[in-house]
Amino acid sequence: MKKKKVINIAFWIFILVASTFILFKLKGWSIEGLIKGNMSVDNIVKFETVKEYPKNEVAGYMHELANGLIIAKDDEIWGEREMNKENIATVLKMAKSLPKSEQTDNWIAIIKTWQKGDFSNIVNDHNTVWTFLDGGVGRAVNVKIKKVEEAQKRLK
Repeated sequence: MKKKKVINIAFWIFILVASTFILFKLKGWSIEGLIKGNMSVDNIVKFETVKEYPKNEVAGYMHELANGLIIAKDDEIWGEREMNKENIATVLKMAKSLPKSEQTDNWIAIIKTWQKGDFSNIVNDHNTVWTFLDGGVGRAVNVKIKKVEEAQKRLK
């Protein structure tokens, strides 16, 4: 009886490992990327497969991009993404997937100014999405000038 259980368990482990391997191959994922930490959920979930993103995901992504460039009133920063061409292109694609509205148009306009390396309104940009996300702490009050300059160099 125990031998039959062991064989049954081994069979299901094999099925799990094999299906995971096949999925990784089909999706173009890599175990090395997972081990080295180069693969995030963003790399696993292919954005082009989603037709429309929830507004809170788009706002959250924008918020994390802005977080790297702002100083918060209470020094509370929750989540941060590097402001670079790839991340800006990703959030722009996400925003464009939303139904047309004044808010969506505003977000797209904000993202397009970021694409140009214009962060002159980053405090207001941050607080726009922060308010949408019902931010309680972390309201932006100033700019991290050095971080803005670094982001502008990455976008050239």
